[in-house]
Amino acid sequence: MTRSILLRRLLLLLSLWVGTPLPLAAQGTAFPELLPRRLADVGLLLDRTSGLRLQPIAGGLGGAAIRIRGLSGRYTQLLLDGLPLLGASASPLSALQLPPIGLTGVEVQAGPASARYGLHAAGGLVDLVSRRPDGQREAWYHETSREGTDVLVYWSGAARPLSYTVTGGLHAQDMLDPDDDVWADVPAFRRVTVRPRAFWQGARGTLVATAGGTWEKREGGTPAGRRLKNNVQYREQLETRRADAGLNGRYRLGESLHLGVRAAAVRDRRERRLNTTITADARAIALLEATLLGRGGAHRW
Repeated sequence: MTRSILLRRLLLLLSLWVGTPLPLAAQGTAFPELLPRRLADVGLLLDRTSGLRLQPIAGGLGGAAIRIRGLSGRYTQLLLDGLPLLGASASPLSALQLPPIGLTGVEVQAGPASARYGLHAAGGLVDLVSRRPDGQREAWYHETSREGTDVLVYWSGAARPLSYTVTGGLHAQDMLDPDDDVWADVPAFRRVTVRPRAFWQGARGTLVATAGGTWEKREGGTPAGRRLKNNVQYREQLETRRADAGLNGRYRLGESLHLGVRAAAVRDRRERRLNTTITADARAIALLEATLLGRGGAHRW
């Protein structure tokens, strides 16, 4: 049995022992007010959060893994409003595909959480908190010194009991090889994202429903028309298509009885091209969770 398998089993056992009887404390961090509007993705905001570190991986395509307390990124579960809308296990590009204009902060649970969220949460949770409707309408256009272009849109309507937000983004980046070593230091990509959210707040409960779509095509490796010193080309491309939907709500059934519901569905399709070899895969997950909370005398259940 390899050390990797032993480590996974040990982390799972620890999470079951620690996570079941003792709730994990969440550390919340609010993003600076204007900074999310000035960034193309949420990666830099996470890297500035205490306890988190973004480790560059998948160098050809510019991916990054989220590490908590030094554990590998495979043990970090990335959530959006408490829902696994990026899949059961986040890919190295998941955090780099989220525009932060619709987010207000992040909650980090450092420590095993596998008892509730599975093996991919053995290192902890990173929960991105969405921006609540405030009646604001914004549009931002960015040009970077490295030939990148971003267009971000935020539209919200605040009313009772139903309100909404819509966020979207168009992103483009050209491939760059500034040191002329026949290897792209900055991969090229084209990305489109959209995410509407609906918020309901009544006298007896609250509900948040969301749906989202992401399309991205990345390209890295050797620039077009160039070859390495051994006369070999290394061209890597990845096309991602993801659609998701989810809801998170709580409803008061009685004076001391509450019903909580979480549901999510994600469909993710990726097509990877390495020179002339094409590999395609598709993943789908579904989550449905109902929780009944009550109180009787001095006891809560």
